[in-house]
Amino acid sequence: MPIQWTKDLSTGINELDHQHQGLFVMVGALQEAIRANRLDRVADTIRFLERYAVEHFATEERYMRAHGYPNLPEHRAAHLEFVAEFRRHGQLLASKGLRPLLVVEMFGWLRDWLAEHVRSADGEVARHFAGVGVRPPGWVRRRVEAPAESRLPLAEASQVGPDGPAEAEPPPGSGPRKR
Repeated sequence: MPIQWTKDLSTGINELDHQHQGLFVMVGALQEAIRANRLDRVADTIRFLERYAVEHFATEERYMRAHGYPNLPEHRAAHLEFVAEFRRHGQLLASKGLRPLLVVEMFGWLRDWLAEHVRSADGEVARHFAGVGVRPPGWVRRRVEAPAESRLPLAEASQVGPDGPAEAEPPPGSGPRKR
């Protein structure tokens, strides 16, 4: 089953939404690499996804702190569990090789975790953001770049808000807002 980010998964914070879109794009790229039996792309994509996910989690947690999200400890624990499980899969692939069955198993876990986490846990965060007055200022067109060595296509988000591209609202106290 293909994995796609849809507008109903929006958190209301453009930066987070674009990162989520990037994660969905890269998991889709992993699926395509598996289908094409391109194990070189699989390895590059897995390395990229680990780095990207860790960076995304740090950004997401920064927003949660800035906007007083009360369940941050539990959400952070879910992120840490993801990283541990991702690394466990990665270590298994490193020790046994990029066997198709292991790669497909990792992909299935990753696809399911990402879709469920963004829909439920990040959906709860989005409801909190909306409740404290954080509103999406519009969609931003951004590019998500894969590592150069993977030769994966660049993905571009296609959603732009009614007023054209806009920047994500920064967390309170992080500097002046653009008007």
